[in-house]
Amino acid sequence: MNCGHPLGAVVESGREARKVVTVVTAVGLAQGQLGNLEEADRLSAEAVDVAEQTDSLSAADSWEARAPVLWMLGRRDDMVQAATGARELHVAKGSVNFLRRLDRFLADVGPARAQPTS
Repeated sequence: MNCGHPLGAVVESGREARKVVTVVTAVGLAQGQLGNLEEADRLSAEAVDVAEQTDSLSAADSWEARAPVLWMLGRRDDMVQAATGARELHVAKGSVNFLRRLDRFLADVGPARAQPTS
């Protein structure tokens, strides 16, 4: 399951992909929260690329985690696109609780809320 990214080279099965995506998604989001935005951007993008090769909720989760990283980077349009993609995947899977969490995030970063500063 090599999707052209370094992570893809180590992923050989869907189950393995979900594990890798879960860890890399969490680390990418944590890096963003620590202010390491370049690393957060790289990791969250790689997690999305690997997750898209699976049919699990990993793809929705990775897009959902990428959205706040993009928001931290000040890339609002990309953030909305990532969040919308995550929302569509959650809808397709019928993941009501995940939809509620994502909708809360979108409400929190709505147009009235200022973007973070680096």
